[in-house]
Amino acid sequence: MKLGRFLTTLGIGALAGMLLAPKKGSELREELKGKGKETLDSAKEMTVEDYQKLISETIDSIKKTVDEFDVDDFKDSSLAKLNELKDKFNDVVTKLQDSDQYSKLKDQVDNVIVQVNDKINEVKEKMSEQEFDDFSDLEDEINDIEDDLNVIIDDLKD
Repeated sequence: MKLGRFLTTLGIGALAGMLLAPKKGSELREELKGKGKETLDSAKEMTVEDYQKLISETIDSIKKTVDEFDVDDFKDSSLAKLNELKDKFNDVVTKLQDSDQYSKLKDQVDNVIVQVNDKINEVKEKMSEQEFDDFSDLEDEINDIEDDLNVIIDDLKD
């Protein structure tokens, strides 16, 4: 067994065992500290050749994984997952559209759109007629629109 994999597997197994064991927190912390010191000690005992071998094995493993990577298979599986997500999304949208809440929300949103368009048209009309004495009148109109929108948004939240 490769040293790197062995140490990794040993560490993961020890950590999982400790985390799943029914122990008090203080006992678990002590055991984790001990295992960490043990791992550090084994790492200190490794020679330069051991590190070089571990690095070389890791690089070889990465190269092998890259070489075995099948782009077409990845594309196919990704496309299948994407289609599955699209189907689920469409199912949710269909269920949502069939609900009474959707209908109520849609009516409220349509109402908001009409009200906003009406206010915008009022402001455009007033501006074209130049009924504003100064910008404070314009700001008042904008504030009125914001107030109306806030009321509508509050109604939608309820």
